[in-house]
Amino acid sequence: MWRRWSVPKTVAVVTAMLASMLVAIGPVAVAQSGPVEVGMPFAGQWAYNAPVAPPYSDSNSSHPSVHHTPGAGHWGTDLYGSEGQAVKLHLSHPGGAVSVTRDSSSTTCGQSLRVTVQVNGAAVGQLYFAHLANVPAGAITPGMTIGTVHAWGCNPGRHVHVEFRNNANHACYTDHGSPGRVVGEAVSLGMLGSSNTGPRQACVTAPPVGQPSALPAVTVAVNPNGGHVLFGRGGAGELTHSWQEAPGTSWSAWNSLGGAITGQPVVGVAAGGGHVVAARGAGGDVVHIWQSGPLGPWSSWVSLGGAITGTPAIAPAVAGGNVVFARGVAGDLTHTWQSGPGSGWSAWTSLGGSITSTPVVATAVTGGHVVFARGTGGDVVHTWQTGPGTEWSGWTSLGGPITSDPTVIAGYNGGLVAFARGAAGELTHRWQAAPGTDWYGWTSLGGALGSAPTAHAASVGGGLVVYSRSSSGNATHTWQTTAGGAWSEWTSLNGNLT
Repeated sequence: MWRRWSVPKTVAVVTAMLASMLVAIGPVAVAQSGPVEVGMPFAGQWAYNAPVAPPYSDSNSSHPSVHHTPGAGHWGTDLYGSEGQAVKLHLSHPGGAVSVTRDSSSTTCGQSLRVTVQVNGAAVGQLYFAHLANVPAGAITPGMTIGTVHAWGCNPGRHVHVEFRNNANHACYTDHGSPGRVVGEAVSLGMLGSSNTGPRQACVTAPPVGQPSALPAVTVAVNPNGGHVLFGRGGAGELTHSWQEAPGTSWSAWNSLGGAITGQPVVGVAAGGGHVVAARGAGGDVVHIWQSGPLGPWSSWVSLGGAITGTPAIAPAVAGGNVVFARGVAGDLTHTWQSGPGSGWSAWTSLGGSITSTPVVATAVTGGHVVFARGTGGDVVHTWQTGPGTEWSGWTSLGGPITSDPTVIAGYNGGLVAFARGAAGELTHRWQAAPGTDWYGWTSLGGALGSAPTAHAASVGGGLVVYSRSSSGNATHTWQTTAGGAWSEWTSLNGNLT
C-alpha cells in the first residue's frame, strides 16, 4: 500500500550535502552527449586471427590498430566466439540516456547490423556488426540480443566483425593486449566520442566499465567527530574531499589529496582508525591512500597492483585488515586482502564468475563475506563464505532482470535486502525474512530511475531509505518510517544531477 509520509530528517542532511557538492564541483549540465562506452557483445577472443607478435598486419591479426574497416570506421576488429552464442548490445554513459536507431547495412557474408548511438537524443557515433546470424527485425535497444555467432564458411572461424565510427570525435579501442586473449562479456571494448586525435588508436585512458552511476558520484564516510566527509574524483582526475567539523555543521572547501584515479573512490577503515581510500588507478590497477590515525595526516599513494575494470569494493578482513574486491579484465571477481591490521597485501586471487558490474560486499550470517554483482544475463549473482575467512561457495543467481549495479543492505531483522533498477526503470528489491534464510521474490517499488539506487538506514523510524537519480535528472528517494513498514511515494530532492 502506497502512503505519503512526513519527510525524515535524512532529507535535510542530504539536501545540504547535494547543494554543497553542486557548488563545489561546479556547473552541471543536464543534457550530455558522448563518450559512450561499448562493452564486449559476448565473452570471446579479442582481436583474434593468430597470437602473433608485433608488428601486426591485416594479413596475420585483427588487432584494432591495423584491422581493415570496410565500413570506413575509425577502427574495427574480429571477436571470436562459439556457435550460437548470443551477441548483445552493451552501451553505457555516466549520466545521459543512451538510445539507438537502426540504419541500413549490408555484408557479403551472413547478416549485418548498423546502429546510430545517441545520448539524450544527440548522435555520438555508429556501430557496425557483420557476419551475424538471427538478426532481429524492428527496433533495436541497448542491452538486447542483436544476433548470434555463426560460422558462415566465407570467413575463417566463428567470429563477429565490429566497427566503431564517430563523426565529431574519434572513437578509440580498449587495448586488451595480445590477440587471442579471452575477454568477458560487457568488459570495455572501446569508446564512441573519445578525446583521441586520430583513427585506430587505443583510448588515451582506459575507460572503466560504465554502469549506471549511483547517487551521488561521491563516497560518504563518518569522521570520529561525528561529521561527514565526502570523497570524489576531481576535474583533473585527483582524489578530492570535503568534511564537517561536527555533525550538522558547514562544509569545508574541497581539498585535493592528489593521485590519478579513473573512477569513484571507496572508503574503509585503516589500521590506525583513520580512513583508507581505494580507487582504480590510471594504469588499471588499484591505488590507495590512508590516514595514520583518526583525523590524522594522509600517506602517499600506493598501488595494490591488479588489473581491474570499474570501481572496487572494500570491506574489513577477518584478521583485522581490509579486503578489496574488484571486477577483473576477464569479467571475473578478483580480490586481495591483508592478513592483519596494517600488514602487506596478498596476491590478487580470482573467485571466478562472470559479472558486469561493480561488486557489492555484505556480511553473511556465517560471519564471512557475501559478494553481489550483476551477471551477464542481467540477473543478480552472488557468492559467499561459509564462515569467517573460509572457502567460497559457487556462484548462485537471485534472478532479475536488473539494469544497474545492485546495492545491498541489512534490514531491520538482520536479513539482507537487495535493491536495483529493474527492466522498466523502476526500483525493484528482494529480501530475506531473517539472516541466512531464503529470498522473497523481486517486488517493484515503482519510480523512474536514471541511475543505480543507493540504500541507507533512515535517520528516524528504523526503516530504510533509498536514493537515486530520477529519469529527469533530479535526486529522488523513497523511505520506510517504521522497520519493515510500507514505502512512501517517491519524492524529489531536485538537484539536476548527472
